[in-house]
Amino acid sequence: ATGENVNIINSPFVDEDEPLLSIRFIKANKKGPEFKTTYNNTTQSITVEFSTLDIVLHQGVLLSLLEFSKKFEAIGKQPSNVPDMQKRAASTISLISQRSFVFTERNKPHADIQLLKVKAIVDNIQLGLCNAKCVIVHSRVEGIEFSIGMQHQTTGVTSLMRKIEVTDPDPMTYHPKIFSVQGTDMLRLELTHFKNLAKDINNVDAILSLHLGRAQIVFVNKFCMSIVHFFDNFAVAKAKLDEARRLVQEASMDMAKNLQENVPHVKLEVMIKAPLIVVPQNSRSQSVLNVHLGDVTVHNRFEHGAIKTKKDNWFVENMIVKLTNLCISRGIVQHGAGSTAAEIILLEPLSFIVDIRRNLSCAYYHDIPSIEVKGVLEKIDIKLNQEDVRLMMQIATENVDERYADGPTSAKAKLVIVRDRRVSARPRSPSVASTVSVLPREIYCSLKLDFKLLAINIELYRGLVNL
Repeated sequence: ATGENVNIINSPFVDEDEPLLSIRFIKANKKGPEFKTTYNNTTQSITVEFSTLDIVLHQGVLLSLLEFSKKFEAIGKQPSNVPDMQKRAASTISLISQRSFVFTERNKPHADIQLLKVKAIVDNIQLGLCNAKCVIVHSRVEGIEFSIGMQHQTTGVTSLMRKIEVTDPDPMTYHPKIFSVQGTDMLRLELTHFKNLAKDINNVDAILSLHLGRAQIVFVNKFCMSIVHFFDNFAVAKAKLDEARRLVQEASMDMAKNLQENVPHVKLEVMIKAPLIVVPQNSRSQSVLNVHLGDVTVHNRFEHGAIKTKKDNWFVENMIVKLTNLCISRGIVQHGAGSTAAEIILLEPLSFIVDIRRNLSCAYYHDIPSIEVKGVLEKIDIKLNQEDVRLMMQIATENVDERYADGPTSAKAKLVIVRDRRVSARPRSPSVASTVSVLPREIYCSLKLDFKLLAINIELYRGLVNL
Protein backbone atom coordinates (compact mmCIF):
# COMPACT_ATOMS: atom_id res chain seq x y z
CA ALA A 1 0.00 0.00 0.00
CA THR A 2 2.88 2.41 0.73
CA GLY A 3 4.83 1.44 -2.38
CA GLU A 4 7.88 0.28 -0.44
CA ASN A 5 10.07 -2.53 -1.73
CA VAL A 6 9.83 -5.93 -0.08
CA ASN A 7 13.10 -7.80 0.34
CA ILE A 8 12.19 -11.40 -0.48
CA ILE A 9 15.72 -12.64 0.18
CA ASN A 10 17.99 -10.55 2.34
CA SER A 11 21.37 -11.09 3.93
CA PRO A 12 21.84 -8.66 6.83
CA PHE A 13 25.03 -6.68 7.18
CA VAL A 14 27.97 -8.75 8.33
CA ASP A 15 31.45 -7.70 9.34
CA GLU A 16 34.24 -7.64 6.81
CA ASP A 17 36.03 -10.38 8.72
CA GLU A 18 32.89 -12.56 8.72
CA PRO A 19 31.91 -13.57 5.17
CA LEU A 20 28.37 -14.52 4.21
CA LEU A 21 29.45 -17.82 2.64
CA SER A 22 32.74 -19.65 2.92
CA ILE A 23 33.78 -22.96 1.37
CA ARG A 24 37.00 -24.64 2.48
CA PHE A 25 38.46 -27.72 0.77
CA ILE A 26 41.48 -29.58 2.12
CA LYS A 27 43.20 -32.54 0.50
CA ALA A 28 45.93 -34.19 2.51
CA ASN A 29 48.65 -36.62 1.54
CA LYS A 30 48.42 -39.91 3.43
CA LYS A 31 52.20 -40.21 3.42
CA GLY A 32 52.75 -36.74 4.86
CA PRO A 33 54.21 -36.25 8.37
CA GLU A 34 51.20 -34.25 9.64
CA PHE A 35 48.49 -36.47 8.18
CA LYS A 36 47.62 -38.02 11.55
CA THR A 37 48.07 -34.98 13.81
CA THR A 38 46.97 -31.95 11.82
CA TYR A 39 44.50 -33.56 9.40
CA ASN A 40 43.11 -36.27 11.75
CA ASN A 41 43.67 -39.10 9.24
CA THR A 42 41.31 -37.41 6.74
CA THR A 43 42.30 -37.44 3.09
CA GLN A 44 39.66 -34.96 1.88
CA SER A 45 37.50 -32.52 3.84
CA ILE A 46 34.93 -29.95 2.71
CA THR A 47 33.55 -27.32 5.08
CA VAL A 48 30.71 -24.98 4.09
CA GLU A 49 29.71 -22.14 6.42
CA PHE A 50 26.76 -19.82 5.90
CA SER A 51 26.26 -16.93 8.29
CA THR A 52 22.69 -15.60 8.05
CA LEU A 53 19.79 -15.29 5.63
CA ASP A 54 16.32 -13.72 5.85
CA ILE A 55 13.53 -15.04 3.61
CA VAL A 56 10.10 -13.41 3.29
CA LEU A 57 7.27 -15.31 1.58
CA HIS A 58 4.92 -12.57 0.40
CA GLN A 59 1.54 -13.85 -0.71
CA GLY A 60 1.21 -11.46 -3.65
CA VAL A 61 4.74 -12.12 -4.88
CA LEU A 62 4.27 -15.89 -4.74
CA LEU A 63 1.02 -15.65 -6.71
CA SER A 64 2.77 -13.52 -9.34
CA LEU A 65 5.60 -16.05 -9.62
CA LEU A 66 3.15 -18.92 -10.04
CA GLU A 67 1.31 -17.01 -12.75
CA PHE A 68 4.61 -16.22 -14.45
CA SER A 69 5.70 -19.88 -14.34
CA LYS A 70 2.53 -21.00 -16.15
CA LYS A 71 3.74 -19.27 -19.32
CA PHE A 72 6.73 -21.61 -19.54
CA GLU A 73 4.78 -24.85 -19.19
CA ALA A 74 4.15 -25.03 -22.93
CA ILE A 75 7.86 -24.56 -23.62
CA GLY A 76 8.74 -27.41 -21.30
CA LYS A 77 6.33 -29.77 -23.09
CA GLN A 78 8.07 -29.37 -26.46
CA PRO A 79 10.18 -32.37 -27.56
CA SER A 80 13.89 -32.08 -27.16
CA ASN A 81 17.02 -34.16 -27.30
CA VAL A 82 17.36 -34.28 -23.54
CA PRO A 83 16.71 -38.08 -23.26
CA ASP A 84 19.54 -38.81 -25.71
CA MET A 85 21.87 -36.58 -23.76
CA GLN A 86 20.79 -38.24 -20.53
CA LYS A 87 21.53 -41.68 -22.00
CA ARG A 88 24.99 -40.55 -23.07
CA ALA A 89 25.64 -39.04 -19.66
CA ALA A 90 24.38 -42.18 -17.93
CA SER A 91 26.65 -44.39 -20.02
CA THR A 92 29.60 -42.11 -19.29
CA ILE A 93 28.85 -42.10 -15.56
CA SER A 94 28.47 -45.87 -15.49
CA LEU A 95 31.80 -46.25 -17.28
CA ILE A 96 33.49 -43.89 -14.83
CA SER A 97 31.92 -45.68 -11.86
CA GLN A 98 33.13 -49.02 -13.14
CA ARG A 99 36.64 -47.69 -13.57
CA SER A 100 36.65 -46.09 -10.13
CA PHE A 101 35.32 -49.31 -8.63
CA VAL A 102 38.19 -51.27 -10.12
CA PHE A 103 40.60 -48.65 -8.81
CA THR A 104 39.27 -48.85 -5.26
CA GLU A 105 39.41 -52.62 -5.24
CA ARG A 106 43.12 -52.60 -5.97
CA ASN A 107 44.03 -50.59 -2.90
CA LYS A 108 43.54 -52.30 0.42
CA PRO A 109 41.78 -49.90 2.80
CA HIS A 110 42.95 -48.80 6.22
CA ALA A 111 40.29 -48.89 8.91
CA ASP A 112 41.40 -45.69 10.66
CA ILE A 113 41.64 -43.50 7.54
CA GLN A 114 38.69 -41.24 6.75
CA LEU A 115 38.19 -40.93 3.01
CA LEU A 116 35.90 -37.91 2.97
CA LYS A 117 34.45 -35.57 5.56
CA VAL A 118 31.79 -33.00 4.66
CA LYS A 119 30.56 -30.42 7.16
CA ALA A 120 27.92 -27.74 6.67
CA ILE A 121 27.16 -24.97 9.18
CA VAL A 122 24.30 -22.48 9.05
CA ASP A 123 24.28 -19.86 11.78
CA ASN A 124 20.89 -18.23 11.35
CA ILE A 125 17.91 -18.53 8.99
CA GLN A 126 14.79 -16.41 9.40
CA LEU A 127 11.54 -17.06 7.54
CA GLY A 128 8.46 -14.86 7.48
CA LEU A 129 4.97 -15.12 5.98
CA CYS A 130 3.12 -11.94 5.09
CA ASN A 131 0.47 -10.50 2.81
CA ALA A 132 -0.39 -6.99 1.68
CA LYS A 133 -1.86 -6.12 5.10
CA CYS A 134 0.33 -7.60 7.80
CA VAL A 135 3.01 -10.10 8.81
CA ILE A 136 1.42 -13.44 9.64
CA VAL A 137 4.24 -15.45 11.18
CA HIS A 138 7.94 -15.08 11.86
CA SER A 139 10.24 -18.05 12.46
CA ARG A 140 13.94 -18.41 13.19
CA VAL A 141 16.31 -21.37 13.19
CA GLU A 142 19.79 -21.08 14.71
CA GLY A 143 22.82 -23.31 14.96
CA ILE A 144 22.35 -25.91 12.22
CA GLU A 145 25.28 -28.29 11.79
CA PHE A 146 25.47 -31.32 9.53
CA SER A 147 28.46 -33.54 8.94
CA ILE A 148 29.10 -36.82 7.20
CA GLY A 149 32.24 -38.91 7.39
CA MET A 150 33.00 -41.80 5.07
CA GLN A 151 35.43 -44.58 5.86
CA HIS A 152 36.03 -47.86 4.11
CA GLN A 153 33.83 -49.83 6.49
CA THR A 154 31.59 -47.22 8.12
CA THR A 155 29.66 -44.06 7.29
CA GLY A 156 28.83 -41.62 10.07
CA VAL A 157 26.22 -38.86 9.96
CA THR A 158 25.87 -36.18 12.64
CA SER A 159 23.18 -33.50 12.75
CA LEU A 160 22.65 -30.72 15.27
CA MET A 161 20.03 -28.00 15.59
CA ARG A 162 20.22 -25.68 18.56
CA LYS A 163 17.20 -23.41 18.44
CA ILE A 164 13.82 -23.04 16.70
CA GLU A 165 11.46 -20.19 17.39
CA VAL A 166 8.08 -19.34 15.85
CA THR A 167 6.40 -16.10 16.90
CA ASP A 168 3.06 -14.46 16.28
CA PRO A 169 3.67 -10.78 15.38
CA ASP A 170 0.12 -9.75 16.31
CA PRO A 171 0.57 -6.98 18.95
CA MET A 172 -2.78 -7.83 20.56
CA THR A 173 -1.98 -11.45 21.32
CA TYR A 174 -1.05 -12.55 24.82
CA HIS A 175 1.01 -15.50 23.55
CA PRO A 176 3.59 -14.28 21.00
CA LYS A 177 5.89 -17.32 21.31
CA ILE A 178 4.06 -20.08 19.48
CA PHE A 179 7.04 -22.46 19.36
CA SER A 180 10.12 -22.18 21.55
CA VAL A 181 12.86 -24.44 22.88
CA GLN A 182 13.54 -25.06 26.55
CA GLY A 183 17.24 -25.80 26.96
CA THR A 184 20.33 -25.61 24.77
CA ASP A 185 19.97 -28.10 21.90
CA MET A 186 16.76 -28.93 20.09
CA LEU A 187 18.01 -31.87 18.06
CA ARG A 188 21.13 -34.01 18.16
CA LEU A 189 21.33 -37.03 15.88
CA GLU A 190 24.17 -39.48 15.31
CA LEU A 191 23.94 -42.33 12.83
CA THR A 192 26.65 -44.88 12.13
CA HIS A 193 26.18 -47.30 9.26
CA PHE A 194 28.40 -50.35 8.86
CA LYS A 195 29.25 -51.68 5.40
CA ASN A 196 30.53 -55.04 4.23
CA LEU A 197 30.08 -56.72 7.59
CA ALA A 198 31.19 -60.28 8.12
CA LYS A 199 28.41 -62.81 8.29
CA ASP A 200 28.07 -62.68 12.04
CA ILE A 201 24.56 -62.77 13.48
CA ASN A 202 25.68 -60.68 16.46
CA ASN A 203 26.50 -57.64 14.31
CA VAL A 204 24.12 -54.73 13.77
CA ASP A 205 23.74 -52.80 10.53
CA ALA A 206 23.56 -49.35 12.11
CA ILE A 207 23.55 -47.46 15.41
CA LEU A 208 21.12 -44.56 15.81
CA SER A 209 21.39 -42.09 18.68
CA LEU A 210 18.72 -39.39 18.91
CA HIS A 211 18.37 -36.70 21.57
CA LEU A 212 15.43 -34.33 21.22
CA GLY A 213 15.07 -31.32 23.51
CA ARG A 214 11.86 -30.07 25.02
CA ALA A 215 9.77 -27.63 23.03
CA GLN A 216 6.90 -25.46 24.19
CA ILE A 217 4.01 -25.29 21.74
CA VAL A 218 1.13 -22.85 22.21
CA PHE A 219 -2.07 -23.79 20.40
CA VAL A 220 -4.01 -20.70 19.32
CA ASN A 221 -6.64 -21.51 16.73
CA LYS A 222 -6.60 -17.94 15.39
CA PHE A 223 -2.91 -18.24 14.54
CA CYS A 224 -3.35 -21.65 12.91
CA MET A 225 -6.24 -20.40 10.77
CA SER A 226 -4.14 -17.45 9.58
CA ILE A 227 -1.53 -19.85 8.18
CA VAL A 228 -4.21 -22.03 6.58
CA HIS A 229 -5.77 -18.94 4.98
CA PHE A 230 -2.34 -17.92 3.64
CA PHE A 231 -1.94 -21.19 1.71
CA ASP A 232 -5.57 -21.44 0.56
CA ASN A 233 -4.89 -19.18 -2.43
CA PHE A 234 -2.24 -21.48 -3.90
CA ALA A 235 -4.48 -23.99 -5.64
CA VAL A 236 -1.83 -24.95 -8.20
CA ALA A 237 0.79 -25.47 -5.53
CA LYS A 238 -1.60 -27.59 -3.49
CA ALA A 239 -2.32 -29.78 -6.52
CA LYS A 240 1.41 -30.33 -7.02
CA LEU A 241 1.82 -31.08 -3.33
CA ASP A 242 -0.96 -33.67 -3.56
CA GLU A 243 0.78 -35.28 -6.51
CA ALA A 244 4.10 -35.25 -4.66
CA ARG A 245 2.39 -36.72 -1.60
CA ARG A 246 0.99 -39.54 -3.73
CA LEU A 247 4.41 -40.30 -5.18
CA VAL A 248 5.94 -40.29 -1.71
CA GLN A 249 3.29 -42.72 -0.49
CA GLU A 250 4.00 -45.09 -3.37
CA ALA A 251 7.73 -44.87 -2.75
CA SER A 252 7.24 -45.46 0.97
CA MET A 253 5.14 -48.55 0.26
CA ASP A 254 7.89 -49.95 -1.96
CA MET A 255 10.45 -49.12 0.71
CA ALA A 256 8.33 -50.84 3.35
CA LYS A 257 8.17 -53.97 1.22
CA ASN A 258 11.94 -53.96 0.81
CA LEU A 259 12.42 -53.49 4.54
CA GLN A 260 10.13 -56.43 5.26
CA GLU A 261 12.22 -58.63 3.00
CA ASN A 262 15.56 -57.38 4.32
CA VAL A 263 15.03 -56.12 7.86
CA PRO A 264 18.03 -54.06 9.02
CA HIS A 265 19.32 -54.46 12.57
CA VAL A 266 19.49 -50.94 13.99
CA LYS A 267 20.65 -50.31 17.54
CA LEU A 268 18.49 -47.54 19.04
CA GLU A 269 19.40 -45.05 21.74
CA VAL A 270 16.57 -42.51 21.76
CA MET A 271 15.95 -39.90 24.45
CA ILE A 272 13.09 -37.50 23.73
CA LYS A 273 11.86 -34.73 25.95
CA ALA A 274 8.30 -34.59 24.72
CA PRO A 275 6.87 -31.11 24.12
CA LEU A 276 4.89 -29.00 26.55
CA ILE A 277 1.59 -28.07 24.90
CA VAL A 278 -0.04 -24.89 26.18
CA VAL A 279 -3.70 -24.34 25.29
CA PRO A 280 -4.92 -20.88 26.36
CA GLN A 281 -8.54 -19.89 26.87
CA ASN A 282 -8.14 -17.50 23.92
CA SER A 283 -5.38 -15.43 22.35
CA ARG A 284 -5.81 -12.65 24.96
CA SER A 285 -6.19 -14.73 28.10
CA GLN A 286 -3.73 -15.63 30.85
CA SER A 287 -5.56 -18.83 31.80
CA VAL A 288 -4.04 -21.87 30.12
CA LEU A 289 -4.20 -25.64 30.18
CA ASN A 290 -0.71 -27.21 30.24
CA VAL A 291 -0.19 -30.70 28.86
CA HIS A 292 3.25 -32.03 29.85
CA LEU A 293 3.93 -35.01 27.60
CA GLY A 294 6.86 -36.09 29.76
CA ASP A 295 10.06 -37.86 28.72
CA VAL A 296 10.38 -40.76 26.30
CA THR A 297 13.30 -43.19 26.15
CA VAL A 298 13.66 -46.01 23.63
CA HIS A 299 16.21 -48.83 23.83
CA ASN A 300 16.37 -52.11 21.98
CA ARG A 301 18.36 -55.31 21.77
CA PHE A 302 18.39 -58.27 19.41
CA GLU A 303 18.04 -61.99 20.08
CA HIS A 304 18.61 -64.95 17.81
CA GLY A 305 18.33 -68.69 17.93
CA ALA A 306 18.45 -71.75 15.74
CA ILE A 307 15.41 -73.32 14.11
CA LYS A 308 15.35 -77.06 14.68
CA THR A 309 13.44 -77.98 11.53
CA LYS A 310 15.47 -75.70 9.25
CA LYS A 311 19.10 -74.80 8.85
CA ASP A 312 18.41 -71.18 9.62
CA ASN A 313 18.22 -68.72 12.52
CA TRP A 314 15.38 -66.61 13.87
CA PHE A 315 15.85 -62.99 14.92
CA VAL A 316 13.79 -61.00 17.42
CA GLU A 317 14.01 -57.32 18.33
CA ASN A 318 13.08 -56.42 21.91
CA MET A 319 12.25 -52.73 22.32
CA ILE A 320 11.48 -50.96 25.61
CA VAL A 321 9.63 -47.63 25.46
CA LYS A 322 9.41 -45.68 28.72
CA LEU A 323 7.14 -42.67 29.15
CA THR A 324 7.62 -40.77 32.41
CA ASN A 325 6.30 -37.59 34.05
CA LEU A 326 3.21 -37.13 31.90
CA CYS A 327 0.82 -34.71 33.60
CA ILE A 328 -1.84 -32.04 32.97
CA SER A 329 -2.18 -28.79 34.88
CA ARG A 330 -4.10 -25.52 34.85
CA GLY A 331 -2.10 -22.33 35.21
CA ILE A 332 -1.58 -18.65 34.58
CA VAL A 333 1.19 -17.44 32.26
CA GLN A 334 3.14 -14.21 32.32
CA HIS A 335 2.42 -11.81 29.50
CA GLY A 336 5.02 -12.08 26.72
CA ALA A 337 7.37 -14.36 28.67
CA GLY A 338 5.43 -17.58 28.14
CA SER A 339 6.47 -19.00 31.53
CA THR A 340 3.89 -20.27 34.00
CA ALA A 341 3.48 -18.09 37.09
CA ALA A 342 1.22 -20.49 39.02
CA GLU A 343 -0.42 -23.82 38.30
CA ILE A 344 -2.57 -26.59 39.79
CA ILE A 345 -2.02 -30.24 38.90
CA LEU A 346 -5.09 -31.90 37.35
CA LEU A 347 -3.51 -35.18 36.28
CA GLU A 348 -0.78 -36.41 38.60
CA PRO A 349 2.51 -37.41 36.89
CA LEU A 350 2.29 -40.94 35.60
CA SER A 351 4.70 -43.37 33.99
CA PHE A 352 4.04 -45.96 31.35
CA ILE A 353 6.33 -48.77 30.16
CA VAL A 354 5.71 -50.60 26.90
CA ASP A 355 7.59 -53.73 25.83
CA ILE A 356 7.55 -54.37 22.09
CA ARG A 357 8.78 -57.65 20.71
CA ARG A 358 9.11 -57.79 16.94
CA ASN A 359 9.73 -61.00 15.03
CA LEU A 360 12.21 -60.16 12.27
CA SER A 361 11.89 -63.66 10.82
CA CYS A 362 8.11 -63.72 10.57
CA ALA A 363 8.26 -64.77 6.92
CA TYR A 364 9.41 -68.29 7.86
CA TYR A 365 9.34 -68.53 11.69
CA HIS A 366 5.90 -68.47 13.32
CA ASP A 367 6.48 -69.76 16.87
CA ILE A 368 6.68 -66.11 18.01
CA PRO A 369 4.02 -63.51 17.06
CA SER A 370 5.02 -61.02 14.41
CA ILE A 371 4.44 -58.15 16.85
CA GLU A 372 3.83 -58.51 20.58
CA VAL A 373 3.09 -55.42 22.70
CA LYS A 374 2.81 -55.40 26.50
CA GLY A 375 2.14 -52.39 28.67
CA VAL A 376 1.47 -51.70 32.35
CA LEU A 377 0.01 -48.46 33.70
CA GLU A 378 -0.05 -48.51 37.47
CA LYS A 379 -2.36 -45.63 38.39
CA ILE A 380 -4.25 -42.68 36.92
CA ASP A 381 -4.93 -39.96 39.49
CA ILE A 382 -7.22 -37.09 38.39
CA LYS A 383 -8.28 -34.12 40.53
CA LEU A 384 -10.81 -31.61 39.16
CA ASN A 385 -12.82 -28.71 40.51
CA GLN A 386 -15.46 -26.48 38.95
CA GLU A 387 -12.95 -23.93 37.66
CA ASP A 388 -10.97 -26.63 35.84
CA VAL A 389 -14.05 -27.89 34.00
CA ARG A 390 -15.09 -24.31 33.23
CA LEU A 391 -11.69 -23.58 31.65
CA MET A 392 -11.96 -26.66 29.42
CA MET A 393 -15.40 -25.57 28.23
CA GLN A 394 -14.18 -22.02 27.59
CA ILE A 395 -11.27 -23.34 25.53
CA ALA A 396 -13.72 -25.25 23.35
CA THR A 397 -15.97 -22.21 22.88
CA GLU A 398 -13.44 -19.35 22.72
CA ASN A 399 -10.07 -20.62 21.49
CA VAL A 400 -11.41 -23.09 18.94
CA ASP A 401 -14.02 -20.65 17.62
CA GLU A 402 -11.61 -17.71 17.44
CA ARG A 403 -11.11 -16.89 13.78
CA TYR A 404 -8.55 -15.10 11.69
CA ALA A 405 -9.46 -11.43 11.16
CA ASP A 406 -8.57 -11.33 7.43
CA GLY A 407 -10.17 -14.68 6.71
CA PRO A 408 -13.39 -15.13 4.73
CA THR A 409 -16.18 -14.53 7.24
CA SER A 410 -19.21 -13.53 5.17
CA ALA A 411 -18.48 -15.30 1.91
CA LYS A 412 -20.64 -18.32 1.35
CA ALA A 413 -19.16 -21.45 -0.08
CA LYS A 414 -20.46 -22.37 -3.49
CA LEU A 415 -22.02 -25.77 -3.78
CA VAL A 416 -21.21 -27.52 -7.02
CA ILE A 417 -23.20 -30.62 -7.84
CA VAL A 418 -21.70 -32.97 -10.36
CA ARG A 419 -24.19 -35.34 -11.88
CA ASP A 420 -22.78 -38.58 -13.19
CA ARG A 421 -24.34 -40.23 -16.18
CA ARG A 422 -26.23 -43.27 -15.14
CA VAL A 423 -25.77 -46.33 -17.27
CA SER A 424 -28.88 -48.41 -17.73
CA ALA A 425 -28.65 -51.67 -15.91
CA ARG A 426 -28.28 -54.57 -18.26
CA PRO A 427 -29.84 -57.90 -17.43
CA ARG A 428 -27.24 -60.16 -15.98
CA SER A 429 -26.79 -63.63 -17.31
CA PRO A 430 -27.40 -66.40 -14.83
CA SER A 431 -24.19 -67.17 -13.02
CA VAL A 432 -22.84 -70.64 -12.75
CA ALA A 433 -21.75 -71.76 -9.32
CA SER A 434 -18.08 -72.59 -9.24
CA THR A 435 -16.24 -74.56 -6.62
CA VAL A 436 -12.95 -73.19 -5.33
CA SER A 437 -10.60 -75.51 -3.51
CA VAL A 438 -8.98 -73.90 -0.48
CA LEU A 439 -5.46 -75.06 0.23
CA PRO A 440 -4.69 -75.66 3.90
CA ARG A 441 -2.16 -73.28 5.38
CA GLU A 442 -0.54 -72.69 8.73
CA ILE A 443 -2.42 -70.57 11.27
CA TYR A 444 -0.21 -68.40 13.46
CA CYS A 445 -0.47 -65.31 15.65
CA SER A 446 0.40 -62.07 13.87
CA LEU A 447 -0.38 -59.44 16.54
CA LYS A 448 -0.64 -59.84 20.31
CA LEU A 449 -1.60 -56.99 22.65
CA ASP A 450 -1.54 -57.08 26.45
CA PHE A 451 -2.26 -53.84 28.36
CA LYS A 452 -2.97 -53.55 32.07
CA LEU A 453 -4.40 -50.60 34.01
CA LEU A 454 -4.14 -51.24 37.73
CA ALA A 455 -6.11 -48.33 39.23
CA ILE A 456 -8.04 -45.13 38.40
CA ASN A 457 -8.66 -42.45 41.02
CA ILE A 458 -10.89 -39.43 40.23
CA GLU A 459 -11.57 -36.71 42.80
CA LEU A 460 -14.09 -33.91 42.17
CA TYR A 461 -14.10 -30.74 44.29
CA ARG A 462 -16.56 -27.90 44.74
CA GLY A 463 -15.76 -24.24 44.93
CA LEU A 464 -12.95 -22.19 43.44
CA VAL A 465 -9.21 -22.53 43.92
CA ASN A 466 -7.11 -19.37 43.69
CA LEU A 467 -3.85 -19.75 41.78
